[in-house]
Amino acid sequence: MESFQPSGASTHRPLQDSEIRVVTLHPASWYDPVSCTLDHVVLDGPRDDYIAISYTWGDPTQTKDIELNGHSYPVTTNLHLALRYLRNKDKPRRLWIDSLCIDQRDVAERSAQIPRMRDVYAFAAEVHIWLGDYGSTPNRYTLQYTFDRCIADAAKDKKTFHGPKSDSVINTLLKRPWFQRMWVIQEVAVRNWKEDGEKVTFLVGHSSLTWSILGWACRDMVHLQSNPKQLVPGRNYETNGFLQIRTAWEAQHRVRESPIEGVSYTMSQQLGYLLSRFVNFKVTDPRDRIYSLLGLLYGPGEVPDDLAPDYSKPVDEVFHAYAAWMLRSGACIDILSLNSRQRVGRRCPSWVPDFRGEEHEIWQNLVSNPVKILHHDRVLEIDTLAIGTVHTAGKRCDILAKSKTKSDTCRQYFLDCEVWIHDHAADLIDDSPRKKLGDYCEKSYQAFPSGHRMFYGKVYDTMVRDPEPGGLGMNKKMRRNLPYTRAFADFIASQFDGFAPFICGNGKLEFCDSKVDVPEPGDVLCLLRGSSKQYILRRAPPDSLGKWIMVGTTYNAAFRRGKRSEEEVNIAYTELWTKNADKIFKALIC
Repeated sequence: MESFQPSGASTHRPLQDSEIRVVTLHPASWYDPVSCTLDHVVLDGPRDDYIAISYTWGDPTQTKDIELNGHSYPVTTNLHLALRYLRNKDKPRRLWIDSLCIDQRDVAERSAQIPRMRDVYAFAAEVHIWLGDYGSTPNRYTLQYTFDRCIADAAKDKKTFHGPKSDSVINTLLKRPWFQRMWVIQEVAVRNWKEDGEKVTFLVGHSSLTWSILGWACRDMVHLQSNPKQLVPGRNYETNGFLQIRTAWEAQHRVRESPIEGVSYTMSQQLGYLLSRFVNFKVTDPRDRIYSLLGLLYGPGEVPDDLAPDYSKPVDEVFHAYAAWMLRSGACIDILSLNSRQRVGRRCPSWVPDFRGEEHEIWQNLVSNPVKILHHDRVLEIDTLAIGTVHTAGKRCDILAKSKTKSDTCRQYFLDCEVWIHDHAADLIDDSPRKKLGDYCEKSYQAFPSGHRMFYGKVYDTMVRDPEPGGLGMNKKMRRNLPYTRAFADFIASQFDGFAPFICGNGKLEFCDSKVDVPEPGDVLCLLRGSSKQYILRRAPPDSLGKWIMVGTTYNAAFRRGKRSEEEVNIAYTELWTKNADKIFKALIC
């Protein structure tokens, strides 16, 4: 959970195993000091006597004092503002708020309460989501008026919550930090939205909007994104945050059911999927990458007791322990692709994933139980198929550090890349290096907001397929008629930041991206048994427990599921390993 530790003596009495604390927010006028008291309740099923609050803590260094159990108690300014808006003038309110109801000074209690978070939100009478007030911008009153009018119209008919004014309101809401916070996935995904969508409410100042109404509005905007002719140039349709949280509910149901009849996914497989699915959400504490998702997991199997949330353990120890457990119990080997050149910690083996990394497709092993973990979880033993040895590598592209526009810098990088390829032509068997760049652009396109993909074909043609040298130029017609051309070019440029080419001894041109060290001559490009991705391994120092160090993955997955059925992937995978049995060795990765 987010970390904020008030100073001074504790105002919290110890909890019994089945208890939680509920805070009573006492009535008062707006300018009166905020006063609260805590009491203990048994949480053994649904309750109608408290509302669970979901919010972002905000800057932990900016605090204001409230009165809690008769003592001064600091809270972040965002929570202080929320309490003023939540407070009634004439009657108390009973709430569950993590920073008040969990003793933030007690690391053991914080760790013990993590498994209870799911039930706290699932059993609450309602969930209120605090998004903040209208801010201090000059148009705050206009925004408040427009918001209230839109809400009033939507209350009469959900389908009317659409149009330029309401779109502006929605965009303003969906840009709030709450929609990128990791913990909110569990806090709202545990509710049954189909039955009680009216009991999950967004709060902006004194105004409120139910989950159901916002859902209608976002579906309308998604419909617009799939019909680009209706898009208004210059308007930004920000639905990704809401949609990702909305799919969290679907994801927790999806992970319960395997596409293979009669097979259930283990908890470790579920966790691997969820970690990859929500990697773009933000946490204050890196350990919450894992801890915040535990409440969404279901049997078979359980998370071992020694992996229970423990904020006294360092990040690298938590990531290492979870990675070893997940791999032992059948999680997809592709979690190894979350490796990064910014290592988890010096004490960790090189194969330990950085769960703070970029989004990957992680779901199911291509073979069962392909890995062993040896030497007190320090060494990974796995069948490895050598594809090639690195002969030479080019320079890394540093787009975002340049003063030029990203698209112009990307254009220059393509030109530099072509010069480098030309200089090493004698080492190459590939006759279409430009197509390799095009393949990467195509991968990036898949991540580009769907509403702008109508422009992809023409932009792609001018960026990569143009037969003239340096085909990143944009002609006058595109500049005049395609307002999103530059946005797409900048997006592609962002995807290429940190990108580096290298050539293997067999003459194949490959690329690695920003999360991987630039390969060195002698590094081995390979496949790992059970994985659909290509990896780079490097010889370990002589005194190491293992023989290899994991450098990372290349961008170019050997088996891209996007264009193949699961059956086709499995057939191709089996054929490759069968035909190249003489190139298989057991790699001991440390």
